[in-house]
Amino acid sequence: MKHLTILISIILSIFLTANAQSVSIDFKTKPAGGSFSPRHVLAVWVEDTNGVFVKTLYLKAAARKQYLYSWNAASGGNTTDAITGATINSHTSHHVTWNCLDLNGQPVNPRYYQIKVEFTEKHAQGPMHTMGFTVNNSTQNYSDSNLTYFDYVVLNYDPTGLKADDLAALNLVEMWPNPAENQVNLHFDPTAVQEGKLTISQLSGAIIYEKDLTKADLQQTFKIETSGWAKAVYLITYKSKGQIFRKKLVIE
Repeated sequence: MKHLTILISIILSIFLTANAQSVSIDFKTKPAGGSFSPRHVLAVWVEDTNGVFVKTLYLKAAARKQYLYSWNAASGGNTTDAITGATINSHTSHHVTWNCLDLNGQPVNPRYYQIKVEFTEKHAQGPMHTMGFTVNNSTQNYSDSNLTYFDYVVLNYDPTGLKADDLAALNLVEMWPNPAENQVNLHFDPTAVQEGKLTISQLSGAIIYEKDLTKADLQQTFKIETSGWAKAVYLITYKSKGQIFRKKLVIE
C-alpha cells in the first residue's frame, strides 16, 4: 500500500509538471480607518499547509513596507519574481496570478497552499485575508464578498494553466469597462479570432449568459447589457476552434 501511494504521488507530480497550472486572485480593499487612509501598503504571498513561506507574489509598498508585519515575518522581505510597486493612493481592485512555481522556478509539490493578503494604512498591523487551494488536477474556485475590509475576494485555480493560444495573452480580445455597471463591451480582432461561443457564468458555475458569435459579431464591438445583474464577480469565457479567452468581470 505504501508503494502504491508513492507511485500515485509521483504520477500526479509528473502530470502537474507537464500541465502548467496557475492560480489567479482578484480582490478589492476597503478603508480601514488608518491614519494614512486611503493611502496604504499591501502584500500578497503564498504559504504551504504548514505555514512555511513559499513566495511573494505582489508587493505595493515603498517607505512603509516594514509595517506589513505578517508579510515581513513570513517572507523576511523576499520579493524574488514578485510584482512590486509604490504605495497605493486609494482603495481599488487588484489582479494577481501565480504559476505555481517556487523561488527556484520549479513546480511546487501537490498539496494545500494558502494565499495571504495583508494591507495597512498605519504604522501598525492592518487587515488580512487568507484563502486556500490544493495543487492537483481539479479546477477550484473560492469567493467571498462584503467583508469588513474587502469588497470581494476571488480565487480561481486552473490545473491546465494558460495556453499559447489564450486570446487574452495574445491581446486579441479587449474588454471594458471592468468593473462595470450597466454594460460591458468586447472587441475582437476579426483577422485572428474565429467564430465561437461566448458564455458568462457565476463563480459557482451557473451560466447566466450564452451566445454563439458569428463573423458579423466579431467585426464590431459586441455589447452586453448588465444593468440587471447582481453585484458580483463573473467569469467571461469565449471558445472557438483552438482558441480561448477567459477573464473575470466585476459588476459594481
